Amino acid sequence: MRYALLLDDDPDIRMIVGAVLTRLGYKVIAAGSVRQAKQLLSAGPAPILAVLDYNLPDGTGPQLAVLLRDSFGQGIRMISM
Repeated sequence: MRYALLLDDDPDIRMIVGAVLTRLGYKVIAAGSVRQAKQLLSAGPAPILAVLDYNLPDGTGPQLAVLLRDSFGQGIRMISM
């Protein structure tokens, strides 16, 4: 199973992008905040793709990208939006 982390504080964006990722064959791990993403990542499987919103109320996508690289290595692909 291929997992993708989707991080966006807009529920409509999560729904639309999540549907696209699902159609592409990913199991989507969706989060509405950096805090929620960290919780989901600590409890779940490692994603091979991360789609990250740039600005969020509790942090930024690039901040989480650093954590993702440190935790999962260079193999994870990231898209910032």
